[in-house]
Amino acid sequence: MQIPKGLQAMTSSTADTLQAERSKAAFSVAEMNAFIVDEQMRMQLTKVERLLLSEPETFDVRQVYFMSRTEKMDHALKIGRRLIELMKEGKLTGEEISIADMILDINGPFGLHRAMFIPTLQNQATEEQKAMFLSKAENYEILGCYAQTEIGHGSNVQGLETTCTYLPETDEFEVHSPSISACKWWIGSLGVTATHAMVMAQLVVNGKNYGPNPVVVPIRSVEDHQPLPGVTVGDLGPKFGFNAMDNGFLLLDHVRVPRLNLLQRYITVAQGGRVSRPKNVDPKVAYGTMVYVRTQIVRNMSQVLAKATTTAIRYAAVRRQFSGKADKRVDGESPVLDYGMVQHRLIPLLAQNYAMFATSQAFAAHYAESMAELNRGNFGPLKELHATAC
Repeated sequence: MQIPKGLQAMTSSTADTLQAERSKAAFSVAEMNAFIVDEQMRMQLTKVERLLLSEPETFDVRQVYFMSRTEKMDHALKIGRRLIELMKEGKLTGEEISIADMILDINGPFGLHRAMFIPTLQNQATEEQKAMFLSKAENYEILGCYAQTEIGHGSNVQGLETTCTYLPETDEFEVHSPSISACKWWIGSLGVTATHAMVMAQLVVNGKNYGPNPVVVPIRSVEDHQPLPGVTVGDLGPKFGFNAMDNGFLLLDHVRVPRLNLLQRYITVAQGGRVSRPKNVDPKVAYGTMVYVRTQIVRNMSQVLAKATTTAIRYAAVRRQFSGKADKRVDGESPVLDYGMVQHRLIPLLAQNYAMFATSQAFAAHYAESMAELNRGNFGPLKELHATAC
């Protein structure tokens, strides 16, 4: 594209206008910036940004809005694979991969493997089970999703219909979807990516229901990625947003898994069917992954709202329309941001953004404190944490 030469420059320029607006702040911008992005995060952001900019052939997302859903998914998988390679090469940490995801804002299918599947193994598996599953998950030899929501049941975890029934004759569990409403639905990373599902199912041993508990169910072959026997799985298709994420569905037809696939840090099913729990354990600890994810949702929503409010307020500051009463000058048009109605729309959202950010920080700290208590055997904070998260 050829831009004509000799065009008169804009007055005032965008840069000048934004700087003039910032100079009106009644607080220290540097201090506020340090509050939102501390020194450690700033160093990590700089490191990750430089790395992403060094490989534009992989990490350039400027064309993402022109892509079809399939192209977006392919691009997200390419990005995810390269980030994993960089981690294995020692150039990125797991935390820095999450920062890269935040910067790129493409919501690829590996994110939930890191955010839900791996944390569930870390927090609810025994040491023996971690040796079986966690090391493979951390090395991306298996790819996981978290299959809780069903067509008929979402946050009402107690109402889940999927069953996990112990079979003493073979020392296995049989995981089964007894109805259409028991179909696992809208599960991220399930549509095309996951090889394993962390299935939340009603644990039944010797005819007694012990409530929902997580069980690792292989759903696709790690050799050719085809669905395994008894597994009906697929992708739910295009959505209004998050189209690089493969939300999927899952039906299990009497699928058998070894007894140790049931995560047993907080409940033990021994060979033969004897069930035991650690002293004073609260069964709701099985919901811990969803509580953790909700802390991340609060943080992520503050980041998403920050992008929206920043874009809207900057545009309103540089865009000029008419010469309103708010503009005392008569030689130009008023910034849209000076109009009372625009401020009425935008300023409360900005205030809400700061409130959400502060809330996310406090919630994350509350979660960390509660988990520390759980690890010490004190399950007292769990009910309040669960209620706050909901």
